[in-house]
Amino acid sequence: MKRIQRNESAKSNRDMERISEATKAAEIDKKVARILELVKSDGQSGERVEKSTEKESELVELVEDVHKQFQSVYGLHEQLKYEQWRAESRKTHSRSPSASDISEYFSSDEIEGEMNEEVIKLKNLLDSTTKENERLSLQHMEALRKIEEAGSVMKDLRIETDAGKLELSSLSEKIHLLEAGASARTKELEDKIVGLKSELKSLQQNKTQLEGQLESQLTNVKDLKKENQRLQARILELDLIVKSKHEEVSDLLKNFQDSDNNNGTSKVAELNARVHELQLEVDLMQAQKHEVEENMESLRNEKVVREHEFNEKMESFRNEQAAREKELHEKIESFENERRTRQRESDDMQKKLQAVVSEVEGKKTEIESLKVELVRRNLEEQGILEESTLLAQKIVDLKLKVSSLSEQGNNLEEKLQAQSDETDHLREAKEAAEAKVSELESKANELDRNLTEKINEVLSLQDRLQAEANAYSTQITGLNIEIENLQQELNMMEGQKGRLELNNKIEEKESSRRMSLLENENAQLTGMVQDLQSKINEQARPAGRLVSSKPLKNATWNSKLDASSMERKIEDLAEEYRMNLEDNIRILCRRILVLEQLHVENKDSYKTAKDRFQEDYKCLEEKISFYKNEMKKIMDASMTANNTISELDLSLRKSDEYSRNTMNRISMISKEIQLMKEWFLQVNHQNVTVNLLEDTRDQSLEDSKEVQKLEEKVAELEGTVRARDDMILVVGEEKREAIRQLCILVDYQRTRCDYFKEVISKMTTKKK
Repeated sequence: MKRIQRNESAKSNRDMERISEATKAAEIDKKVARILELVKSDGQSGERVEKSTEKESELVELVEDVHKQFQSVYGLHEQLKYEQWRAESRKTHSRSPSASDISEYFSSDEIEGEMNEEVIKLKNLLDSTTKENERLSLQHMEALRKIEEAGSVMKDLRIETDAGKLELSSLSEKIHLLEAGASARTKELEDKIVGLKSELKSLQQNKTQLEGQLESQLTNVKDLKKENQRLQARILELDLIVKSKHEEVSDLLKNFQDSDNNNGTSKVAELNARVHELQLEVDLMQAQKHEVEENMESLRNEKVVREHEFNEKMESFRNEQAAREKELHEKIESFENERRTRQRESDDMQKKLQAVVSEVEGKKTEIESLKVELVRRNLEEQGILEESTLLAQKIVDLKLKVSSLSEQGNNLEEKLQAQSDETDHLREAKEAAEAKVSELESKANELDRNLTEKINEVLSLQDRLQAEANAYSTQITGLNIEIENLQQELNMMEGQKGRLELNNKIEEKESSRRMSLLENENAQLTGMVQDLQSKINEQARPAGRLVSSKPLKNATWNSKLDASSMERKIEDLAEEYRMNLEDNIRILCRRILVLEQLHVENKDSYKTAKDRFQEDYKCLEEKISFYKNEMKKIMDASMTANNTISELDLSLRKSDEYSRNTMNRISMISKEIQLMKEWFLQVNHQNVTVNLLEDTRDQSLEDSKEVQKLEEKVAELEGTVRARDDMILVVGEEKREAIRQLCILVDYQRTRCDYFKEVISKMTTKKK
């Protein structure tokens, strides 16, 4: 009975030790899982410094606890070895007194050989277990070293990423400042260029005004030349008149001399009076001639002075215009050079920014590779931990073998060990499921991270599309302003046309009125000439009657002379008036022709300008409609992109909910497994006695059925996890396809924008 009680107490002690070992193994598993979670969270999220220090301290404490527990397990292993050695020594001592009984069946050599073989086997097992323990300790130390290296690498990477972020933020601020300065400078330069262009337009207008003044001066010079020619003709006429008067005077003197010989003194007085009158007329004619010559000289001097002043003004204006144009060209070239330097500086800064961005991307790729390496090392550590669990299982198996060698034939012990094996298998299945769940969580985190990156890219693309849309809207507003300016110019041209038509009508009326006045004056003059002619004829008739009488010979001659001189004067006056009238008519005709030509030219220029403005207006309307269609397309594309992103968000939310549900189910199953483990431990503790063996068999069958059900549930969960993986892959492919379509659309819109910019730049150059 004492022996049975001792065996029962030993079995109860062993059961307690196994329970404590199982609890320690569960604690070790929990701590290892926590270490892995901390490492993963430290690798995946770049949190603040306080949280990272707390996690590092917690990680160090967990690693130290695991190390201590490993050392305690190693001490237990050594203690078990020592107890096994003592049990073997006791067996040898207990078997030695009963050798006389056993010698009836076996010889001493056979017993010693069997004992030696068993001892050799046990020594080999102990050696293998010690080697495995040493290898496990080495692997554990190596895992700790790798964890420390990974922590240091993560710290260095975190420091480098913080430095890179600071450098990137400083560079972005510098670039923003430079861009703001460059934009302000470009605006200033554009304002200056606009001012210079306005000055150039004003100079051109002044030039056109001066050219008009030059043309008016030239017309005045031509008029003065014509007046000079007319005066010269008048001088020649006066010379001829003076010559004719001298001839008349000489004829009268001759007649006077002849009459002195023939007639009396009465005629002398009359002839002297006539000579005096003629002399007065000659003096008057000479005075008129001198006056006309003086007028001609003054006109010549005035013409020379005006030509000299006009040439000086034109020369000064040309020099001033050339200097202003040269100055304007120099200013424009300086502005262009400054703009080019600003553009080069901005290009250099963009290149530097691209280099920094590429460097940051390289750092990010290095971080990603290090994260992948860390995950791989974590997986290796998990493999090592799994191997350690397997080795612990092997140690348990070795313990079971030792206990089976020490207690052969104990079926209850074997069944309990089988149940513990089943619980270990369930624990392994649970660990595998937890590992798969952690992998799924890591994949889900990666997918979330990729999704956030893609969403950020899509948002940046939307910002770029919005910026391009704003640029298009500004261009459209500029084109609308140009259309309004062209419409205003068209209205101004129409107003000028109306004014010119009114002026032409007024001048036509004035010319018709002048023509009617000239015709009336001509009719009056012809009437006066006819009246004078009739008077002359009436005076000539009595003179013809008195020709035959000699006493009245001199009187008739004088009357004839007076009539001929009067006729000459009248003819001269009529000729002069006729010439003046013809000159006036010719000048008026020329003016009318010039006005008609100007009217035709203005009409043609108005028609061409109107056609050109209508064509430009049509082109601008087509461009506006085209830009509106492009804006609609861009907005539709952005709406489709937003819809696809919202659909992807919904699918991801659904997948997250599904993953949460699966995790909840897995956690429930793990809790059930833990409860089953506890229940198994209770059953193992209760199944110490042999009387409850049959009940435990039935319960074990039920437990096996429940375990099968749990395995089926685990298989179902694995299937759901695989389906979720497939669904996540499909969603990822859909995301990639949507992003690719968005990239294609953005490239197309960018090419279209470049094309429109080129077209607009060509149009502006053509207009200039």
